[in-house]
Amino acid sequence: MSGEELHQHPIQLIIDSSTTCNTATTPSAPRMNRNGSFSSSTKSLSSILARLHAGYFRISLSLGGQALLWKILSQAYDQNRREGHESIPLLNVPSFGAFLLWSLAVSVLVSLSFLYVLRCFFHFHLVKVEFLHHISVLGNLVGARAAAQMGWQENAVCLFSLGMAHYLVLFVTLYQRLSGGDRLPAMLRPVFFLFFAVPSMASLAWSSISGSYDTGSKMLFFLSLFLFASLACRPILFKKSMRKFNVAWWAYSFPLTMLALASAEYTEEVKDRIAAALMLILSGLSLVVFIGLLLLTVLNAAKLLCENDPVLSFAKDPTA
Repeated sequence: MSGEELHQHPIQLIIDSSTTCNTATTPSAPRMNRNGSFSSSTKSLSSILARLHAGYFRISLSLGGQALLWKILSQAYDQNRREGHESIPLLNVPSFGAFLLWSLAVSVLVSLSFLYVLRCFFHFHLVKVEFLHHISVLGNLVGARAAAQMGWQENAVCLFSLGMAHYLVLFVTLYQRLSGGDRLPAMLRPVFFLFFAVPSMASLAWSSISGSYDTGSKMLFFLSLFLFASLACRPILFKKSMRKFNVAWWAYSFPLTMLALASAEYTEEVKDRIAAALMLILSGLSLVVFIGLLLLTVLNAAKLLCENDPVLSFAKDPTA
């Protein structure tokens, strides 16, 4: 090659910026601050508090309801044996199981409450937005039952009235979201089980207020049973929500437990074999769903408090 050709075609050095190492943007290992703790752990705690929401309390609610169901079934079995009603089939549930479930429920409740108090301090704006969608229906009815058992009849009636008024609002809201363009996101559709959870709890609360499982309690129980059957006949409604595990699945558990509790008190009142068989079916279904959710929660613990939780996106949307 001649010198003239070299002069016409100079050698060019091309540097590809995509292969260069930029030390300014390269993530570094977490550094230790003056207090000796890692800054990444602080960010991790803040991230957990930001993603925690009130839906996680369904876990403690389900544990507490299951403990109460075990206690009632154990007492009903012992009472039937003492009264000579051994022909009515009932579950022989060990009493210590109720204590273990109650202890676990208290532990989970205390832990979640502590984290949620921290969330209120550090992310109050998220809590404020979240409670725009919160209706304490079950809380009023549970309070009514507790007040009646302590002898505070007037307070119990007041709480029961407020709870049923809230339920009317909740029923209309959920019914409007059941179909049409303003539907709930697929992952949040387990909350439709609140349709029958509230009348189930209302039947228990009214039985404590009236002193017996009378006609009013039975009407509420049959209403909850009808609503449960209506949802059970529509499995396609919950098909998309079952594709990926989410804490919203715990909304399946405690409504079934409330329905089983109402059926247990109904069976105790009527002393009928058909009612006892219905109680066994509902109690068994409640137990299977509870154990299944407990195992899935343990196996998918890493997926909890994830960034793409549909509950968080739903709460941030003021038009949802």
